[in-house]
Amino acid sequence: MPPRTGQNTARWTARALRSILSRVRMRFGVDDEKAFQERSDELLADYAGWLQRQSPLGTDAGDARLALDWKWGYAGGDLGTWTVADLDEFLLEWCPRKLSMPPDECADFPASIGVFCMFLAARGLLSAGSDRPKVLHRHCERVSRAFVRKMSDPANFGMAKGLLGQAGGLMSG
Repeated sequence: MPPRTGQNTARWTARALRSILSRVRMRFGVDDEKAFQERSDELLADYAGWLQRQSPLGTDAGDARLALDWKWGYAGGDLGTWTVADLDEFLLEWCPRKLSMPPDECADFPASIGVFCMFLAARGLLSAGSDRPKVLHRHCERVSRAFVRKMSDPANFGMAKGLLGQAGGLMSG
């Protein structure tokens, strides 16, 4: 039973919410596609609402979907563990190879991923194996120029992205 005072009730509610969220499944194997998709949809719906309330500039819940898909398909499936090394691999290696986005449209993408890490922390979903949320957020902001440069360099493109680029599909618009 929660305490009766307003401040104590708010603390109790926050503790109860953290306790519930800590039991939310955040790890998925390659054979768990349906469960992964359902959890991703739930996370992204919550994130979209959180973004509306927080109003950070240059953020898009769709950016987070790409990060979650990468985590599941390429980085072990633990959606709640994020490190600087994970962000570097995602932003500076995988995205330039796979993500088709004109350079003038991708400058806000890293910061958007950093805001998603802050969201996970705010919801109690960023695991203990993660770097601190502010470290992750700042790192995303710091690698923004390198990200745009790598996204613009055809030497970094994977086969499909390279073909799209040759066909003029990555031109600024």
